[in-house]
Amino acid sequence: MIHQLLFVTFLPLITACGLSGGTTGNGTFEYCDIHLPENLNGEAEHLSLDNVENDWGIWGHNLSVAITGKVSKHIYASTGKARTDKQFCFTSEELYRSIEQYVIDNYGEDGGTRFAILPNDNGIVCQCATCVRMGNTAKDASPSVCYMIERLCDRFPDHYFFTSYYSTTRSIPEKPLPQNGGVLVSAIDYYLGFTYSEREKNFVEILQKWSEKSSHVYVWDYINNFDDYFTPCPLFTIMQNRLSLYADAGAKGIFLNGSSYDYSTFSDIKTNLYAALCRNPKENWMNLLNDYCTEHYPVTGKLIANFILKQEIKIFTQQQIIPIYGGIADVLNSYLPENEFITFHDGLIELLPQTTGAEHKKVKLLCNALAYTRLEIMRHHGDTSQARPMLKRLADCIADNIKIYSEACWTLQSYINDYEFMLRHAEKTDNENLLRGQLVKALTPLDEEYTNLMPLTDGLLALPSNYHCGHVISSYGNGITLSVPCPPGMRTLRVCLTRNSLFRLDFPSAVTLTVNGREVARAVPHPLANAEGHAFVEFTLPASLPASCEVRLLRENDSVRGFGIEEIEGFK
Repeated sequence: MIHQLLFVTFLPLITACGLSGGTTGNGTFEYCDIHLPENLNGEAEHLSLDNVENDWGIWGHNLSVAITGKVSKHIYASTGKARTDKQFCFTSEELYRSIEQYVIDNYGEDGGTRFAILPNDNGIVCQCATCVRMGNTAKDASPSVCYMIERLCDRFPDHYFFTSYYSTTRSIPEKPLPQNGGVLVSAIDYYLGFTYSEREKNFVEILQKWSEKSSHVYVWDYINNFDDYFTPCPLFTIMQNRLSLYADAGAKGIFLNGSSYDYSTFSDIKTNLYAALCRNPKENWMNLLNDYCTEHYPVTGKLIANFILKQEIKIFTQQQIIPIYGGIADVLNSYLPENEFITFHDGLIELLPQTTGAEHKKVKLLCNALAYTRLEIMRHHGDTSQARPMLKRLADCIADNIKIYSEACWTLQSYINDYEFMLRHAEKTDNENLLRGQLVKALTPLDEEYTNLMPLTDGLLALPSNYHCGHVISSYGNGITLSVPCPPGMRTLRVCLTRNSLFRLDFPSAVTLTVNGREVARAVPHPLANAEGHAFVEFTLPASLPASCEVRLLRENDSVRGFGIEEIEGFK
């Protein structure tokens, strides 16, 4: 009954916004890849999906696979003063010959294979005389890339060669590409959500303009939060709308970028429903969801379907942009209804003993993976009293060969280790930390996304392996100055810091303590011997203290682009 009520309530909302409209019929797109484990592992053969692993000779920003052996320096981009092997020169004869030989050696002259001829994913554009004469600017490599596409299309008329609309290839050619030339149009700037009519209009115009230049316009879109594969992230209403728009604007192919081979929650459901919407964007995905869950999750299907519908309603009514790289605060603000999730999570665990066979295996994995979301919610609210059973379940994921939970390959083991360190530190300091719950104030500008300073006195360290939660990040100016309260009897002040080189977070160059307007101490942070992602700086306070003191964290050189303050503690 609950499912039916949600369905009846939600359907008019979709219809009112025209989200069920679009191209009719089966086979709307000539190419469709749902980049999730079920498709890549061959478990979705009945859906007749495409697969970049099988269909492309070169995919993504991987042109370097065509470069073998000793090559001329002229294959690489010129910055105007020197050559750099971080980017290619697309008017280079040597580069053309390398790609030509790669195609011949691996795919032959025939066969209709697709090749992505894309610059490396950085902002470098070749500025050699030939590329500049072709039309390259300091930020636009499109003219030289299209030149290379034209040469390859002419050389191999039975294969397909694709440029991109992304980063340094954002200009549309004046003349049409050859009949076997195509383009991958990235939707990275067309944010997921319902609140961006101008961006939607602009993206549709880009597709329409490209459709006049090529009959093979493929859209590269996104269906995951790539920093969190475990928190459920269904986007069926949004994707139905987008797929309709893409088809109507002339797109002929779809690549829905997901978690690749890595586990992500509901990936089997998403693979099946997105495949149906690619075949026909007018398909009623709610009926499909109900049918799929009834068949494949006989015990838990109603619970799963109801929760997905609640998420979809939250997404529709909240009108927030869906983060494709985001932490728990972003998730709760956009696509995860917290109370409903906790009810769903607990209900799934309660039903697990009743499941059997394939359903039991899938639901067990799902329950264990969802422990990550519960742990992040606990951390977000500063209450980790029930964390250890969740950590045990998360460790069970590793036993089932699920080892990472993000695109950046953040490992579950690192997350568990960091969480355990945080818990041990909290237990050790909980009754001694005089600053827990106290208010720290900023005396200098804060980064826009880190204006809430409450994490600095919640008693919990951050996790170096997961940068989204538990600390305040500063990348502004020469550092940050904080006013810290000085409760009676406090004699030691500890500043706790975190770093992660992958995200260019380092320790500040120095930390200073100022009392009554005078700097009384200065220290250089060094990593802890047993936890290199953390550094603790301690100051002994004067016997006579005002109501507050000042802590300044300095950025004295460009090597420190950002630093994370995870906790400020005070002890007798």
